Amino acid sequence: MCAIAGMIAKNKIQYTSTDEFFRMCRMQRHRGPDDEGVAAFDLDSQKIREISSGETVGCKGVLGFERLSIQDLTYKGHQPMQNASSDISIVFNGEIYNFPELRDSLVKKGHIFVSGTDTEVILHMYMEYGIEKTLEKLNGMFAFAIVDMRIQKLYITRDRFGIKPLYIAYTEDALLFASEMKTFLGYHSFVPKLNLNAVEEYIIFKSLMEETLLEGVEQLGTGTVMEYDLVTNHIRQWKYFDLESYHRCNSGYSYVDLKERIWETMRAVVRRQVISDAKVGCQLSGGIDSSILSRIVSEEHGLTDTVSCKADCEEQADAPYIDLVNKSLKLNAHIGKMDQQFFIDHIIDVVWHFDSVLSHTPALGMFQISECAYDNGIKVLLSGEGADEIFGGYKCFKKLAFSQIPPSEDDIVNAIVFRDGKEDVLFLKKILPTIEPERYYQKRIDFLNRFTGSFFDRQIKYEMSTHLVELLSRQDKMSMAHSVENRVPYLDNEMVQLAWDIPENFLLDNKSKEGKFILKDIASEIFGSEFAFRRKVGFFIPGNMFLCSNMDFVRRVLNCIRKRGIICSDILEQWAEHEIHVYGGLNYFQSALFLKMFTLEIWCQMFLDGHSRTECRQILLDRNL
Repeated sequence: MCAIAGMIAKNKIQYTSTDEFFRMCRMQRHRGPDDEGVAAFDLDSQKIREISSGETVGCKGVLGFERLSIQDLTYKGHQPMQNASSDISIVFNGEIYNFPELRDSLVKKGHIFVSGTDTEVILHMYMEYGIEKTLEKLNGMFAFAIVDMRIQKLYITRDRFGIKPLYIAYTEDALLFASEMKTFLGYHSFVPKLNLNAVEEYIIFKSLMEETLLEGVEQLGTGTVMEYDLVTNHIRQWKYFDLESYHRCNSGYSYVDLKERIWETMRAVVRRQVISDAKVGCQLSGGIDSSILSRIVSEEHGLTDTVSCKADCEEQADAPYIDLVNKSLKLNAHIGKMDQQFFIDHIIDVVWHFDSVLSHTPALGMFQISECAYDNGIKVLLSGEGADEIFGGYKCFKKLAFSQIPPSEDDIVNAIVFRDGKEDVLFLKKILPTIEPERYYQKRIDFLNRFTGSFFDRQIKYEMSTHLVELLSRQDKMSMAHSVENRVPYLDNEMVQLAWDIPENFLLDNKSKEGKFILKDIASEIFGSEFAFRRKVGFFIPGNMFLCSNMDFVRRVLNCIRKRGIICSDILEQWAEHEIHVYGGLNYFQSALFLKMFTLEIWCQMFLDGHSRTECRQILLDRNL
């Protein structure tokens, strides 16, 4: 797990200050504090060479890397990594879990390796098979770039489900890419401008599709390759993997057989994903997904460290289950306490690391979990993200599945696209008078309609393409803020494929009206029925209550919102005053919208106004931390 970056000039040769590019890369240093490297490539020599800070080089482009050492902690894992003839180079962020098998197959073909890294395996895979076949064979989480001077092309790509982030920016003289969007702020010709379309979409939904809050910056799509022709500057993109390739089928296995297959697959997946030369632990929420992982990791691999976060509020219903799992499995628990002071002290940091507004308060919890892991020497965390999406665990899946009458297409759209509710257009215009919600509604509806299958399968594909991608981005950014790698075993290729082999009625049980039933059944055999079949509440942090414990901070932010003039602050001010006296008086949409608009201003202070985090604290909190 690391950070990658790159610059490709539109001209054949651009004289580039390596100081500037090194500074850009170092804005991601929290992702990879163990090593760094920058390599330049040019069209005349058709070679790639490592360069040092302080040089001014004439080149077509540069690749940059900040390393978090997980596999092969020696310098042999240094990146950018070149082939023997120095005409192919790779920068890679992530982990490839089937790299030992791939490496063995390459050795049989005559390839010679000098390191024990998965990076070198990808490089040799590309040399043997090319980009398409390489991507077909990879099982892991990744974002990487390969420049091939033999054919004068650059490939930038991202994993199937968007576990690893990758941003692309277009300027007047170059194409830039990086693991985090803030990197572009250091480039001389990048001018940060607010993308109002993204603000409008955030007001309506919890996530963006491929747009970002900065104009001219986009996220590379999941399962996507970008090909850049270094001679013509022509860009081509295509999907190497599409969720439409999944079709639910009757595998012929009985319910009992499928339970066994899930358990055995999980054991195999965990066996692959605990491979590390650094300390590994489990991110334990108290839910069934992370609890099952904790059981396998501790009992089969002897790794007993868990890291959790407990919020200082009565509403966190999962807290007792964290204790139950730790006690029953005799685990070494590390628990952070989320209170209003931590929330206020770190919300500016979290917005900075997230590169965007917050639509979920659990981002602060993940930030604290990662800090706790780092403080206890844990460099790799396994988490349960993705299980609810692939097994149908959210309550929104029940809206359609257990309906007494066959749902209409409008019912399907309302349950999937507007699963958290839909606000009146007139109300939304009070927040942002220029907003046109219907076009964003239609964008999401059109996206949903591209998926085939039962409404349950369409819902799973939609969730995996929207909500899950945002959730994974949150996991990645908050863990990497503290140089901790977060792995998601439920999104292993083999695990996801198995989920599609499970009949719908084994996941959505009509008798009990439970979703994710078969996985809960497995958990009940380990931890008991009360543990497995309790009401799902998720990780709750009372963000607005914590914020409103410091009304001076809130009023300073609201005053800045008013001065900026992008959104109407009147309603937000009314809500803030109301929350002081009647906590919980806001409905779900209002509470989420308050947090989004509040953190939008914090984001603008740093990403548009150019304030550092320290300056932002001085302006908004009247203190220098």
